[in-house]
Amino acid sequence: MGLRVGSFLLFPELAVRQEYDDNVFATDDEEEDDFITRLQPSVLLESDWNRHSLSLSAGGDIGLYASNEGEGYQDYFFQAAGRWEMGPRTRLDGLLGFDRLHEARTDPDNDDASDEPTEFDVFSASVRPEHAIGRFEVSLTGDFRRLDYQDTDAVGGGRVNNDDRDRNIYLAALRLGYDVTPQHQAFIDGSYNLRDYDRSPDDEGVDRDSNGFEVTTGAAVDLGGVIFGELFAGYAHQSYDDPALSEVEGPVVGGEIVWNVTRLTTVTGSVSRLIRETTISEDGEQAAARFDTRAGVSLDHELLRNLVLEADFDYINSQYEGIGRNDDIFQVDVKARYFLSRNIHLVGAYSFLRREVYDFNASGEDDGDFTRNLVSIRIEARF
Repeated sequence: MGLRVGSFLLFPELAVRQEYDDNVFATDDEEEDDFITRLQPSVLLESDWNRHSLSLSAGGDIGLYASNEGEGYQDYFFQAAGRWEMGPRTRLDGLLGFDRLHEARTDPDNDDASDEPTEFDVFSASVRPEHAIGRFEVSLTGDFRRLDYQDTDAVGGGRVNNDDRDRNIYLAALRLGYDVTPQHQAFIDGSYNLRDYDRSPDDEGVDRDSNGFEVTTGAAVDLGGVIFGELFAGYAHQSYDDPALSEVEGPVVGGEIVWNVTRLTTVTGSVSRLIRETTISEDGEQAAARFDTRAGVSLDHELLRNLVLEADFDYINSQYEGIGRNDDIFQVDVKARYFLSRNIHLVGAYSFLRREVYDFNASGEDDGDFTRNLVSIRIEARF
């Protein structure tokens, strides 16, 4: 419901979570398990205006490990977002944000030489004007992100230098949509990106600066709220300043369809194939980027008025361009949410994650495989 603060609504929330992780360092052998206590406070201040909107949010995620104290982390974020209604069919959206995050041990780009999680900062800014003329709708997006990685202590002593991963990412995108019917919209998207690294070349002598484009077409549909979503397909190309890095190009797809099977059951299907940045190397050879192909299905069912069951199934294939690495990732998440009251929720969850790496090095041996099981219970208080 929120708390009234003048013409704003305040939504505070606190979650306390206890986890058991049977493979803290995401290794294939000599796994280490641990108990993790997580504190997750957050607050959202949202306007309650007839026109225009403004929201301010902040939150944190503090992880405390029982045995592996060095794996502890303190993530947090701040964000401001707003919408200016300049006319009946013209608006301007804007966003500013800052995130302090850490790189998970399960991340493919995680450096095993680091004796502690790699922290990094993300500065975000975006602006999006949108205007409709008749059945046509046009929008222009300008987006900026700054990634700043911190150095870490190395296993066995010394430091791991992450300065050569720091970069700025610029994106300009244009969308042209046409309302075929009130429930169907066809659209064409085009975008151009520029990725500028602070250190070019990096510590390995590679210049990772690049630029690229993406062109897609698709459709959005809403069949009375029973089935709705968006699907698109197109082509993407990324070109690198260093001639040693191969150009990355190919078809891309994406989208999500939500099906409200009944008033109590929802099925959501999603698919994507997109270019992702990476800094992985193999026997002196550098990967230019990777193509991530993902397919997922999620199920939500209200078993009782105060008990909701959730399940997510995901498959991801990561194909690295320029080196002989190909990853298969399988993930299953199940969750039960029990409403003790409108404001207090009790959540039990189980997560299974399996990564299989093929042809990781020149000898053809697999390296980087792991399996992780994560069990958690948390209590949430929200107002």
